Amino acid sequence: MIADAEAAGRELAAFRSRRSPEGRFVSYCRGRARHFLARQLFTIFCLAVFLRVADPVTALAAAALVALADGGESLLLRRLSRTVGIARRLPTLLALTAGMGAVQALSIDFFLWKLMELGGADARVFAVAVCMAALLDAALLWGLHRWAALARFAVYGSTIAMIFALGPLPAGPGEDGIFYDLMAALLMGHIFVAFVRQVQRSRKRSDEKQELTLKTALDLAVSNAALRESQATTRRLSTVAEQVADSIIITDGDGIVTWVNAGFTEMTGYSAREALGQHIRLLNGPETSPEAIDILMTARRERRPARTQIMNRRKDGTPVWVETRLTPVLDPEGRLSSTVSVERDIGHIKAREAALAEASRAAAEASRAKQAFLATISHELRTPMNGIIGNAEMLLDTELSGDQRGMVRTIGESAEALLDIVNDVLDLSALEAGRLRVGAAPFDLAACLEGVARLMRPLAERKGLRFALDLPEGALPRLVGDSGRLRQVLSNLLGNAIKFTETGQVALSVRVREGGDRAALALEVRDTGIGIAEDRLDEIFHSFTQAGPDIAGRYGGTGLGLAISRQLVEAMGGTLTAESAPGAGSVFRVALDLALAPAEEPDTPSGARPGSAPTAAAAGQAGTAEAAALPYAGLRLLVADDNPANLRLIEAMLRGTGAVVDTAQNGTDAVARYGAAPPDAVFMDMRMPGLDGPAAARAIRREEAARGLPPVPVIALTANALAESREQCREAGMTGFLAKPVRKADLAGALDALLAARAGDAPPHASQPVEPHAAVTVPIHTVQAAPDGPACGSAGEPQEAAPQQDDAALPPAPPRSASA
Repeated sequence: MIADAEAAGRELAAFRSRRSPEGRFVSYCRGRARHFLARQLFTIFCLAVFLRVADPVTALAAAALVALADGGESLLLRRLSRTVGIARRLPTLLALTAGMGAVQALSIDFFLWKLMELGGADARVFAVAVCMAALLDAALLWGLHRWAALARFAVYGSTIAMIFALGPLPAGPGEDGIFYDLMAALLMGHIFVAFVRQVQRSRKRSDEKQELTLKTALDLAVSNAALRESQATTRRLSTVAEQVADSIIITDGDGIVTWVNAGFTEMTGYSAREALGQHIRLLNGPETSPEAIDILMTARRERRPARTQIMNRRKDGTPVWVETRLTPVLDPEGRLSSTVSVERDIGHIKAREAALAEASRAAAEASRAKQAFLATISHELRTPMNGIIGNAEMLLDTELSGDQRGMVRTIGESAEALLDIVNDVLDLSALEAGRLRVGAAPFDLAACLEGVARLMRPLAERKGLRFALDLPEGALPRLVGDSGRLRQVLSNLLGNAIKFTETGQVALSVRVREGGDRAALALEVRDTGIGIAEDRLDEIFHSFTQAGPDIAGRYGGTGLGLAISRQLVEAMGGTLTAESAPGAGSVFRVALDLALAPAEEPDTPSGARPGSAPTAAAAGQAGTAEAAALPYAGLRLLVADDNPANLRLIEAMLRGTGAVVDTAQNGTDAVARYGAAPPDAVFMDMRMPGLDGPAAARAIRREEAARGLPPVPVIALTANALAESREQCREAGMTGFLAKPVRKADLAGALDALLAARAGDAPPHASQPVEPHAAVTVPIHTVQAAPDGPACGSAGEPQEAAPQQDDAALPPAPPRSASA
């Protein structure tokens, strides 16, 4: 396997190393040294010839010279063959060994010349034979050490030439002998060249054949190793494919099944014998999606991978959802040879998706039911509270004894407390549903804080507490944010501080750090009240959770205020944290990062905001006493509400103002009265039997469009204060929104805005025609007076179109009680 391939590779590398210039030189050195003794046999043979013509001493001396020269060369070559780093000194070593070869050849020449000197002409033939033998021996060295071979060729060749130059050999005396000697020399030269050439070609062919054999052996070993590894891999993959739970199907280029695993049988019920040879369409059923089939067929046709979900059919006809991953296998020419499909049963995933979809549908249905429930509860609670709070307010304007006035105030405060609970529940519902959005409008930070302080200070002083507002030196900046939500948070925190503090003080401190176009706002509400245990600090921010089990009984509250406050602060991108200890008071910290507002135009000399509506007091100062007594003289109003108590209440609120009030108890009646005599404004309840408020508003808009009348202000009166209600009003073409319970000040604000529009010689929205069902921007006062500020409706939803006002412009109203 791999070992065989490595061995074959080593053999081939060794062979190529021997055939390299360094390897050939080493082979020359080792070969010459190894055949030293064989060459000495030749020397001994020549010595025997020498002894026939010379004395033993001379013959032995000549033979010893030859042996000494050959032995010296052999010793040097043996040492060089073991030298490290031959490649760096190879040219020098080649020259050195070539010289040594020449010296060894000259020693033989000396031997021959001495032989011819003593033996005469008869020894010349032997000398030529010895030189020819030496030349043939040198020729064998040509492929290993060409320089050494050339040196020997030069020595022996020149010797033969010199022998022939002495005259004809003894075997050919006379002139003809010289000719024959010359021809013999040429023939020997030709034979020598042919021999050398044949030896070199044979050596080259042998080397090439041996290298080819070694390469073939290496390729064969590698192929065998690869084949064995492929077979092992195939066996492993086959084992894995058989063991996996997924279904694996291999089809040919025409979609015919050629192999399946056990998972296929388990998933589909078809055995391998039943599936082989069948088209892949075998698994398609009536429930199979044509689109999914088209995806797979297109991928197979275009020879690209694909992944999709498809409904297959088991052998018993049962449908099964599978996720199919198709991978094409191409042959070397790029043609589709087969396709591997891996299918996984995803029936449980589909079941879970269906369950999730059903759960989502049920959740959406539950959310809709919740919203409908909240809308109904809001309407059903606010409708009677509208009568309670409104009539209590009207009673305070009548002649009452001291006890009676106190009882009426108690009724009003109790109703306000109940309204606060309704508002908190609606706020919490909007926050949890993620529908509550914070606004981003420029506001005066100083006015916002001072307004909150004006509302909270009387509550603190009523309990005998000191109230402190700690503002930094210098003017506070104008910021961009939701001042109404900020007022709501501070009112909750200060209300809690006042509620849970019996002696000492409640303080609101403010720090602002400006940087670039933003400001870091740090607000701190500190009290000297009962405090909170450390292990309860996180829990008090949970819904319906208070600092202790007896808190609700001793101090009241629902446990929603802090939960709502923290969510509002986080919605504004800030944090709300608390620090407290039992008996040591509490500190609540609000950190916000808000943008700085651009510079504002200076206020008008009167202190009123530009474009603000004239109030009844202002009208009295500017006009006659009669105008002051009748601030809305000449206004014709249509009020539609299915609750007679609400109609009587609004009539009572407008009594003595000069306004002419016409009433309708349903939407159909309201549209008819409008058609008979269009009023200056319409106050429309949203939920009425038959034709409801939005439908009646659309009918009025259609009537206006048909008769070419300017749009009349249509102000919604509703006990449903959710954001959806406001959007519904806008879509119906209503131009204002008053949430119940409606206070006298709220009604006056709406009418003041109407008078301001008329003073501009144009009714609201008269500059553009109003199409039926068009969403009209709300231009008039739409907010209930409360400590939350004018930008916050009674349900805690932001009023996008409501103008921001300073607290000085707010109509008086009882403050909301804060809950822990």
